[in-house]
Amino acid sequence: MEMSATTSGWFSKAIVILLLATLGAIQAFTGLAMLFGEPELRPLSGPQSGQTPPPELSGYFFLRILHTFVGLSIIGIAALHIWQNRRSLKLYLKKIFLPAKTGSSTS
Repeated sequence: MEMSATTSGWFSKAIVILLLATLGAIQAFTGLAMLFGEPELRPLSGPQSGQTPPPELSGYFFLRILHTFVGLSIIGIAALHIWQNRRSLKLYLKKIFLPAKTGSSTS
């Protein structure tokens, strides 16, 4: 069974939107986990700073790396989303910035 261009078009757009929503939720979760997480997830400073484990073994390091890579992925997928919807965006931008002419003003 062959898919038409419109069928594959809406399907790929739906996948991109779902990816953006999922990655956005992961981004929010990791950001909040790093902000409000347990103190042992945050890097220690001050007199106890010598007792910290190597950064590769801490949960904070994993959250920071995940947060970074998800953020970079969102940038790429958002660019794909804009490219997929370029015709609609072009139409909307024309309506916003080039208002329709309403006849001549000569008397």
